[in-house]
Amino acid sequence: MEKFRELIVDLALSKEINNYEEILEEGRKKRDSCVYLIDNTCSRYIIKKDSILVEWIDKNHRATPHPLLCYICPYYSIREEDKRDVLDIFDLYLYYENEKEAVERELLFLDRRYDENPFQLPVKRRREDLIIFLEDINQKINIIKRVIKMESNDVKDISTKDEGSTV
Repeated sequence: MEKFRELIVDLALSKEINNYEEILEEGRKKRDSCVYLIDNTCSRYIIKKDSILVEWIDKNHRATPHPLLCYICPYYSIREEDKRDVLDIFDLYLYYENEKEAVERELLFLDRRYDENPFQLPVKRRREDLIIFLEDINQKINIIKRVIKMESNDVKDISTKDEGSTV
């Protein structure tokens, strides 16, 4: 059941996300080396509702995460043993939007500093690093938007099937 659900998600999203195979591979590496993956379930998150990015939810509301979820997970390298978060794709979206806003503010500040003195090498390096980080954030935001769109289409499909059925 878990692998079947993963294949369905892969088929649906592979056409919409550039470099999908590379992203999946990185997500698998993160998932397999994550300190929160215990007995093939994520011990960091408590699942708020069923999502296409979680493959199976156990009685404790823990899930086997899809590699795409591990790819967009912002807590991969943070070790907080007793911390549990309620997972919702919208929360991840808001997290990355806030990160994007903070990076853009810092870039504006660095641009002003660079305009004042263009020979500051550390400012230039920091700016280049932030641009790479911003591109990564934008990619994750786009992935999250695709997942939200896919989940909303899934809900619409289910509701239209219910309307058309006769009991």
